[in-house]
Amino acid sequence: MKNLYFISLTIGVMILIFAPSCSQQDDSPDHLNFLVIMADDVSPELYACYGNADAVTPKLDSLAKTGVMFNTCWAAPICSPTRAMIMTGRYAHRTGWYHNALRIPGASGGTDFKKDHLTFARLLKDLGYSTALSGKWQLPGKPDDQESGFEEYCIWEPGERNLPEGSRFNGLLETEGKLGRYWHPSIVSNGELLETEPWDFGPDICTDFLIQFMEKNRDNPFLAYYPMILPHGTVPGRTTTPISGIVGDQANGTFREGVDYTDVLLGRLLKALEEKGLRNNTLVIFTSDNGTPNKNFATNSGSRVPMVISCPGILKTRGVSDELVSLADILPTLVDFANGNLPAGYEVDGISLKPYLTGKSESHREYLFNYLGTARLVRTKNWLLEAVDEVYDLPQGRLYDCREGQNTLREVTGSQEDDAIKALAELKDILKLYPAIDTNLHSVKAILPAYDKYIHRHMLGN
Repeated sequence: MKNLYFISLTIGVMILIFAPSCSQQDDSPDHLNFLVIMADDVSPELYACYGNADAVTPKLDSLAKTGVMFNTCWAAPICSPTRAMIMTGRYAHRTGWYHNALRIPGASGGTDFKKDHLTFARLLKDLGYSTALSGKWQLPGKPDDQESGFEEYCIWEPGERNLPEGSRFNGLLETEGKLGRYWHPSIVSNGELLETEPWDFGPDICTDFLIQFMEKNRDNPFLAYYPMILPHGTVPGRTTTPISGIVGDQANGTFREGVDYTDVLLGRLLKALEEKGLRNNTLVIFTSDNGTPNKNFATNSGSRVPMVISCPGILKTRGVSDELVSLADILPTLVDFANGNLPAGYEVDGISLKPYLTGKSESHREYLFNYLGTARLVRTKNWLLEAVDEVYDLPQGRLYDCREGQNTLREVTGSQEDDAIKALAELKDILKLYPAIDTNLHSVKAILPAYDKYIHRHMLGN
């Protein structure tokens, strides 16, 4: 097959032993800082730079113009697998995180992927970076444990039983047993439950924490990771934000307001970098953990998220890019820009973006791949095969022709046209590189019956 040489080469590159040629240019700063922002549940088309006329998102729009805005970036179509993928650079066949409710135990015997896989925070910490996380954690363990790699954290804690010993939360509940994340929120910072007031807004507290962290480490390399709380809704509905000035209402806000407030928070972070003289040596990445409204669908729309990357003077200004990019690419990109190496023989599925971002290459990756539950999907710039699911009765998936535009999809499932037949064969060859979940494994057999009855089991669309 024409593309098999490229696929074999790509798998080899995944070992990622970075060569000295990846070092920064002579006029580059001594080190690069990293600010990685991942909004919660938002698709690209909800931002102005991606074509939304109603959006008020000037800060992201500016980043897109001065940096690189990718038309087609894939996260996993649901949050927990994305968090595993972005932090490890690995797909679910390695981490075992196929779905929020479908996690296969790893070599250590449990489902905490951080015990069996390296995170970008742990790798950067070993390279001398100060590391902090703020926002939404919702993973096993604590952000500052050895496996996670974060030295400091400030997170929304939804469960009272997980609060620091001796703490008592007196704020707003989202529902019985679930502590609030927005107004009068439950925020734990470096092991301490913060005392919040009814007018305190959780995303503001998390943003303030990162601003203070970056200022404190202005003379040292740092990683600031911000998996946002916004614009995800609450059980009662959508929260208001300080944009509307309505304090404490969790049910009568709008999703639009929440999306626009992610841009307000981005603006505050960028302003802090500029005021501290850090903007030109801080690589800023803005993305999301899954698309909406097709979250939890094994489809292009469920996978597609915004991806904007900017660092003045370091990156080539490209504006809109049709190169394909995956959240699995973040870990190798950060390590590459930090002039680091992965351990010999340690394989990841991501590919460093540094050559493309700095202008040393005019292409990035040939295809994207995703898991969601028992489903798989793969795409090139011109073709998409989604919702391939041998367990839930769609073994052939759905084939789309994307040649009219990367996200203009024309279904051609079952087409007998030569180009469609050839494309389907090539996509199936890629699928062979990433095995379907093995339903014969004892661990899989043990969990599938409960997953089958799970109310939020993955969906195939159409």
